[in-house]
Amino acid sequence: MKRLIFTLFLILSGYFLSAQENCIDLSNLNAPYIHCRYGSFWNPDMFTGIAYNRHTVITHQGSDYNTNNGLQMIPPGESYSIRLGNDITGAEAESISVDITVDTTNFDLLILKYAAVMEDPNHTPPEQPRFTFDILDVNNIPLDEDCLSADFIANASLGWNTNGGILWKDWTNVGVDISDFHGQTIRVKLTTYDCSQSGHFGYAYFLLSCGHKHITTEVCGDVSEYTYSAPDGFAYNWHWKNDPYNVLSYQRNVTVPAGGNQILECHVSFLEKPNCGFDLTTTTELRYPKSSFSTSGTGYTHSIDFINQSFISNDGITPDGSGDLCDDVMWYFGDGSSSMATSPTHVYANPGLYLTQMISGLNGFECTDTTFCYVHIIDTTICGSFVWNDSIYETSGVYYQRFMNDNTLDSIINLNLTINNSPDLEIHGLTQIAISTDLWPGIYNYCIADSVELQPCTVTWECSNPDWIVLPSDNPYWFKLIANTLGTATLTAVADCQSGCNATASIEIQASYIGVDEIDDNPVSIYLNPASDRLIIKGEQLKQIIIYNCYGQTINVIPMNLEDEISIETENMDNGLYFADILTTKGIITKRILISK
Repeated sequence: MKRLIFTLFLILSGYFLSAQENCIDLSNLNAPYIHCRYGSFWNPDMFTGIAYNRHTVITHQGSDYNTNNGLQMIPPGESYSIRLGNDITGAEAESISVDITVDTTNFDLLILKYAAVMEDPNHTPPEQPRFTFDILDVNNIPLDEDCLSADFIANASLGWNTNGGILWKDWTNVGVDISDFHGQTIRVKLTTYDCSQSGHFGYAYFLLSCGHKHITTEVCGDVSEYTYSAPDGFAYNWHWKNDPYNVLSYQRNVTVPAGGNQILECHVSFLEKPNCGFDLTTTTELRYPKSSFSTSGTGYTHSIDFINQSFISNDGITPDGSGDLCDDVMWYFGDGSSSMATSPTHVYANPGLYLTQMISGLNGFECTDTTFCYVHIIDTTICGSFVWNDSIYETSGVYYQRFMNDNTLDSIINLNLTINNSPDLEIHGLTQIAISTDLWPGIYNYCIADSVELQPCTVTWECSNPDWIVLPSDNPYWFKLIANTLGTATLTAVADCQSGCNATASIEIQASYIGVDEIDDNPVSIYLNPASDRLIIKGEQLKQIIIYNCYGQTINVIPMNLEDEISIETENMDNGLYFADILTTKGIITKRILISK
């Protein structure tokens, strides 16, 4: 009978069917690319739709009782099958058509896996139960009635199995070449018929799958003989290309001496139709696996794409020209995990240096070759910018680089970079401080910019004058300075931030009587200073008082009408150093105010 090897890349109404499984998914008969019809022996397409017990998806393995349990309803290695028809008589017929868009860059053969169960009433062939297979265009016109169709008729002379008056064919493959229809949508139609006289049934189980149009071998390495295999589901004629009349084998497989550079040819023809077929060739050179892979970054932290670029070689060095990947692959990522995926994506849990290896093999790893590559997973946090491999990075992100050694991948780096900026550190306070006998020694508050509080940071204060004292404040971003003597000093704040960024700021301070000398003929005094809730300012003919904080910001402006005394509420003022410019009829006097609650 016939075998269909059929391997396609299917895109049906946006639906992708994987080549590693059944390349044509028939498990949902309501799919838009599947068309079910039913009717009679004379008109099997009379009605549209799924007919109960005539279009059936078989999902549980069992045996067909009409074959004395000799036929399994699902073929070996598959998870389901389709039963078309049933064992009820009545001259019924039914069909299933499947639309397929052919892409021969991936697959170019179609395989019909079928098993048939038919009563044999010994009618004339046109009246017998039957199972037909046809490849049509989308308008239901046959594409090639000679080579792309098959008619399986109940007939005892076919050598099928028997169970009383029932004939049954065990699971068989029939192959069809569809390489001429690249880019076209074809329609595969299967139809079952009872006998035309209503007294005998016929039904079939089937699946559609895919295959490659080339010769394969299950042998590798330096051995004396190689066994080659043609696609399943055809008739075969093996011979040397330069000696076509000396047949080496009529089987699917042939074994010949290995090595050399002879060209082995197989004429592959459709079963029972020797005029329909094609030729396949291969050389008898030795086959070795060559491991090779590339990588790319995914843009995600610790994630790497590993891309299989292995190939088959006749000398263990250069590709054999077939473009085929090695049969087998095993990845070890160096962190205790592995994968047998063709081209996996791996996410490393932690930063580190990992030795990654790819083992490529042929024939179940009978022959192997291994490639190694170091993977560096780096997490780093820096300040400002990062210089890496002659490039400057100023933005946080995931960066990827790979390094080659003699055109071979040597190592890769996946960098998870966090860039922080140093804080804008500024010291706020007076550059000139006043010391007077009424507040000896002078105590002054200084602070740094609020931006460091966002990091956060630890601030250390330093003073260059050994006679002055820096005391801690309740707020770590403030400090208190006790100026015991007149003179100058450099005050420095050093911020050590959790982001890893540091900053330093300094201010030059001079301690003197500048700006706070008493005007002898118009003395001004401040009482209750340091103050908690109020203070009193006394003088002669006071015109206005302006109070500033240590940043130089105006806190309060108090107009006066040539008064000699004023009481000022201070309960809303924070602890710290303030200054008051007191305007009199004779000039401005600056006084220090210390709030301490």
